[in-house]
Amino acid sequence: MELDNIHAFVKVARLANIIIKFKNFLFAQHFSFLFYIDVSKLSDSERMILYRAVGDKIVEVKDIQKVSTLVDFISQQAGQ
Repeated sequence: MELDNIHAFVKVARLANIIIKFKNFLFAQHFSFLFYIDVSKLSDSERMILYRAVGDKIVEVKDIQKVSTLVDFISQQAGQ
């Protein structure tokens, strides 16, 4: 679910164990719901508020790969 209000995202993010940053997006999972916000749509001051509030929970992800199983992932990595 996309949130465009930083205060709503901070509420959810504080409940999450980690926040995933991928490109311009921050993702926070709470129970079975995945909430996200597009930080490129925020002003500089809004970004600063957001990062100050939950920055210690942010983990930046370099790449995302889709695989069916862990064995498939290991096989793909071994083949590179």
